[in-house]
Amino acid sequence: MTSVSMRIQISNHGKKIYSSNFAKNHQMKKIGKGFLIFIGLLILFAGGIYVYFKYFNKHESEPKTNVQYKPKKHQNAFNNHLDSTINTYLLVKNAFIEADTNKVKQETRQLIVMLQSIDTMELKKDTIPVYLTNLGYIYMITSNANDLLSKTDITEMRYSFKDISDNMRSFLIAVNYEGPKLFIQHCPMAFNDTEEATWISNTSEIMNPYLGKHHPKYQAGMLNCGEVVETIEQN
Repeated sequence: MTSVSMRIQISNHGKKIYSSNFAKNHQMKKIGKGFLIFIGLLILFAGGIYVYFKYFNKHESEPKTNVQYKPKKHQNAFNNHLDSTINTYLLVKNAFIEADTNKVKQETRQLIVMLQSIDTMELKKDTIPVYLTNLGYIYMITSNANDLLSKTDITEMRYSFKDISDNMRSFLIAVNYEGPKLFIQHCPMAFNDTEEATWISNTSEIMNPYLGKHHPKYQAGMLNCGEVVETIEQN
């Protein structure tokens, strides 16, 4: 074999070794880059899960009321409007006690108007988590109220009222309600003698809007069924 042929073979062998090493290095870089992307996506996913469960995981019929910061005090105009909104809610409650579905819907329409005219700019004074939490409750109460308006059966309407009551309670706590003392009342047999429900009242007296004065089974016999389980008042 000539020296020229040997040099060519050595050169080709070197190229093969270089090509093989280059391919291995390129593959390792690809693996490393893919691993870093995977880690980055994992961190983003974990962060998203944390934010979701911390601030946005609010079930419509049983939302969480814990927020990260205590809300600030509000202007008198805001508090007065919120008091009027609560009074409208109480009119809906009273109409259910009388089993007056026309009155229920009339006051529910007014409740929607009151909710939609809440000064959300006032809510922006709080931190972003508190602000978004309160916007969420306003949206859910409005959605529950519209759902009630779509019903014709009074029992189905009362289920919607239950959702309104649950979300209204949570909203009042989250927004740092500053009005007159309110009473959260509970009945263990509001539906089918087995399903519980709560509502809001401005007195400690039990007047059950789920059983009412004209229940098909009990008539007015269960009007006072329930108990006060919580109060909401200015801190």
